[in-house]
Amino acid sequence: PVVGMMVALCRESLEKHPELLADSNGGPGIITKIDKRAEVYGAEPGEICSVEWEDTGKRGHYRTGWEGIYRLAVYAAVSGDSGREKVVNQDVDATVGLRVNLR
Repeated sequence: PVVGMMVALCRESLEKHPELLADSNGGPGIITKIDKRAEVYGAEPGEICSVEWEDTGKRGHYRTGWEGIYRLAVYAAVSGDSGREKVVNQDVDATVGLRVNLR
């Protein structure tokens, strides 16, 4: 994950934790911070990220690999969808060299 990456809650997260839908309202969000102090929680840097959701303005912390759990998926533009973006990948592991389109 990188600051500025557009993300959405992944389907698995919403199935297991439907209360998370209140955070995003089903829309996209932007990673605003990679938690460098994640070791306080027992995580490695980059395994927890802060996201601000466009539709609700809410902010929250989400797992991006901590304890093998990924709450976010990459969001990407899809042509012919009335200008609205939608998730094109279910779950995306954070890996060096991952290529994404940011707007």
